[in-house]
Amino acid sequence: MRAESFADVLEAALGRVPADPAGLSVPSRRAWAAGGAPQAPAAFLFARPLTTAVPRWPPVAVAVPPRPDHAFSADERRAFNRLLDLGARLEANFSADDLRREYRRLAQRYHPDRHRGGSEVEQGHFARTFADLAERHRCLRSLVEPRH
Repeated sequence: MRAESFADVLEAALGRVPADPAGLSVPSRRAWAAGGAPQAPAAFLFARPLTTAVPRWPPVAVAVPPRPDHAFSADERRAFNRLLDLGARLEANFSADDLRREYRRLAQRYHPDRHRGGSEVEQGHFARTFADLAERHRCLRSLVEPRH
């Protein structure tokens, strides 16, 4: 014999469903005969079951329009291609954050102070490459940063 649910007790108290002396109301007996497993009584009487819980702030899907590709001038196209040759992972519709992130990553790779143990030829190569990188970054920065 199982314990009656709160709804069964409430309906029996209101007189809507006659109480069964065996401990099961008529709807509960029908559910038991149909093969439904009896529900365990809840620890808290007015607690919601976890399956009906709804998130307080459901995530809202926001459609973000794709950024258009930049209209490069000839100098900016050469600067963009040079950055790609140096190893930048930029797309044609890069943002200011993308450009800054790739510049910093490449600056760490080609900075002459990181290659002090090499020969003078290597240090000269890294110094020229780093200066070229800074100039290309300065050229492309004007595309994505606002002018004040």
